Amino acid sequence: MLRFGARDVVVLSSAKAVQEALMAEGGSSASGRPLAASMQAHGLCRGLSAPRPDDEWHALRAVLLRKAFSPTAVAKTAPLLEDEANRIVDTLRLTAGREVTLRPRLRQFATNLLFRWALSLTPTDPEAAELAQYVEDAWAELVDPFTTVADFVNVPVFRGQSRRRRRAIHALLKGRVAARRVCGCCSKHDDFLDELLDAQMEHGFSDSLVVSTLVELTTAGISTVANTLEWFMLLLAQFPRVQAKARGDVRGEHGCSRYLDACIQETLRVKTPLFVPRRALQDINVRGFRIPAGSMILPNSYALAHQPKSWGGSTAVDDFDPERFLGPERPLLDQLPSARPRCPFTANSSTEATAFK
Repeated sequence: MLRFGARDVVVLSSAKAVQEALMAEGGSSASGRPLAASMQAHGLCRGLSAPRPDDEWHALRAVLLRKAFSPTAVAKTAPLLEDEANRIVDTLRLTAGREVTLRPRLRQFATNLLFRWALSLTPTDPEAAELAQYVEDAWAELVDPFTTVADFVNVPVFRGQSRRRRRAIHALLKGRVAARRVCGCCSKHDDFLDELLDAQMEHGFSDSLVVSTLVELTTAGISTVANTLEWFMLLLAQFPRVQAKARGDVRGEHGCSRYLDACIQETLRVKTPLFVPRRALQDINVRGFRIPAGSMILPNSYALAHQPKSWGGSTAVDDFDPERFLGPERPLLDQLPSARPRCPFTANSSTEATAFK
């Protein structure tokens, strides 16, 4: 238990502790979300970011699992993904032999992909450029170290510009929703907004929840994808042997299509994303320790992904070695089979409310 500013934070660094905490009382005890001032200022406090899951939250989560992250939904996105991938490859090919700054191009790729998938916004649409700038500015503020300190100390510093940006993003997306509703069935776009509006008819979601969900997807979905791609490309450039095997895998030279996937998994392990914090809604006992209600629960994703006991073996735990996902050295989730079906957004996850609520 640590005291960060005005917050009590429990940092969990073992797989068993994380599993025990997140699955206590069927997963409901640790299903809250910390309500940070920065999240509120940017409108990220409804939908999946709601501080306490309710019936609307569970219904929305089921829609996302079924319509956005299921194997069928992902396969449906493949042509769009391939089109945007070809676009960035063609752009980079024009710069062959010259130094190029890759980061903005990867961010543009992720932006184009998400906007087309969610809203049918193309790069030439004026609204796309406007929304992209709003999202870029919001994300830059959210990940600023000053923002993190302000959230923990609980200092109300998010006024003015942050709130104006939030209103602008919401107004733009509300306009998109209203225009889509006017078109109705005569003009289906077959994108995620269509799926959300269909779910709204079925579950009675408010327009506010629909817009909040779009805000969350656009704000959190672009940088996370772009950053992972950037690390992935950097690691392959640093390890030519791995790059050659991945290239051969794509070309079908090895008769196995798992190596590229292992490269992606190893990138996510070595350059570990932050685990989304939770909030204890009631007292929880974890490994013999009491976690008081209201505490922030922060799984230490870096420690979980770099424990020698779980990830060591023929290569050092800090080495980039995709083959650790292919051999007898089992990945962490394979050591916790009871957790695998309950992890959202995986191929075999249930679309119903599961232990990871």
